[in-house]
Amino acid sequence: MIAACSIQTPLTEANWPATTRTLEGLDLKQVRDVLTFGFTQIEAKALEKHEISKLVMAGVSGVTDLDSNQYSELSGGRLRTWYKGTMVLDLPQPSDQDIDKWVDVLLGIIVSGRRISPILRKVDAEYLYESIFNSILAEYDLYSRYADRRQARQNREARNGFGGIGIRYERTPSGLRISSVVKNSPAARNGVIVGDILIAVNGEAVSERSFLSLREALRGPVNTVVSLQISRGYPPKNITVAVTRDVIVEKTVDLEINDRIALIRVHGFNQKTGENVADAIRQAVSVNKGQLAGIVLDLRGDPGGLLDQAVAVSDLFMNQGTIVSTRGRHPDSMQSYSAFEGDISKGALIAVIVDGRSASAAEIVAAAIQDTGRGLVVGTTSFGKGTVQTVVRLPNDGEITLTWSRFYAPAGYAIQGLGILPIACTSGSQGNAQDIVKLLVEAPSQITSQFTSWHNIDKQGTEERTQLRSFCPAEAKLNGSLEREVARLLLSDPRLYASALKLTSRSRAHAQ
Repeated sequence: MIAACSIQTPLTEANWPATTRTLEGLDLKQVRDVLTFGFTQIEAKALEKHEISKLVMAGVSGVTDLDSNQYSELSGGRLRTWYKGTMVLDLPQPSDQDIDKWVDVLLGIIVSGRRISPILRKVDAEYLYESIFNSILAEYDLYSRYADRRQARQNREARNGFGGIGIRYERTPSGLRISSVVKNSPAARNGVIVGDILIAVNGEAVSERSFLSLREALRGPVNTVVSLQISRGYPPKNITVAVTRDVIVEKTVDLEINDRIALIRVHGFNQKTGENVADAIRQAVSVNKGQLAGIVLDLRGDPGGLLDQAVAVSDLFMNQGTIVSTRGRHPDSMQSYSAFEGDISKGALIAVIVDGRSASAAEIVAAAIQDTGRGLVVGTTSFGKGTVQTVVRLPNDGEITLTWSRFYAPAGYAIQGLGILPIACTSGSQGNAQDIVKLLVEAPSQITSQFTSWHNIDKQGTEERTQLRSFCPAEAKLNGSLEREVARLLLSDPRLYASALKLTSRSRAHAQ
């Protein structure tokens, strides 16, 4: 432990040993390891390169902002910190690329603050990491952020699944009612059904539990057992069920079939989305005995998710062609993804629906299908989230989500800040689907001109992106009935569908 120091004795290189390990319960070695690893990864992988000194000084702001009485300044080759007007730190400025020395400077600010500031003395390591890294990442974009170990675990569960039993529940006057049971989940295999009232988990009553503590009780390592006490029927009968946890991945895909048209709604892209879309297509083909008239891929409100799953979903419908390419500063961020032979839908006509909330992975799929001539996009201009994030797992088990590349549609334009332009636009539309579809016949040159401008945007610069989005303004389409009807009309008229495909292919040729 570092002994309490007088406020009149600032930390300098003479009395701030880099080998110090603990400070009032704060493990400085662990803090140093986390900060060093984090800074190294950000410096190497971030989309835009920043000098180490600027990264660390942004992190310094994250520390000093915790207590308004503290202020730091880099001047004349020295970094100095004051507390209520009195200097408490005076260290030399390291060379710009010396990450270890810069981290020691940041640790010095933490130490000087904790020894004199009652506020900073109460701050734990996790809160420090959050303040430091979020202060740094705020310099980048809205998508780069830090997550502590608890939030990071939840993020990994959303992406990759978690050990659980596969139920959802809601509070009702009669108790905690099971509202859904995932098909083929451990709960389903053990006879748990919708409507069961959950009374206890592992012998502990759930009536006084918060939703968070109940979730923690139900989840756990795969292949471990959780005991459920449930009440069923009327008069109610209590049943105890032992359920072995398995990997649960949130369902992101729904299927409806109507008049030989399969409507596949995708809510997000996790590690099972490609597999689930493939299952939906096989089911639709089977139900229609191979006579599927078309597929509507509804991506309204889909915020995106895993890049590899966007590629997997696109590849289900394509035999060849580029799906998406990514470009960043780090060598590993430079990738190009192409389709493999094997269209699972056997060439079925495809209409993709997007709206102003369709983002990221959803936009990759829409662009891949439209730009390669595999299908049509209807709805409004999409969100325009065209950057890729990599996840950096830190030594404390927290994680940094870091923007490290932009992705480009097969036609060559960057999606960031622009989005996907639908060929059949429903923005602001109060009319009927027939009127919207009629424009494909009545104004083909206007549509071709709009797509040509869209595909040429990177040659013109970025200032025009907002203007181009006004062609078909982004809107949230919560109902989607109009968009589905437009899609149905296109899929039901092969000649109209083919002429619409020619409009997009003609615009690509003009752009090139």
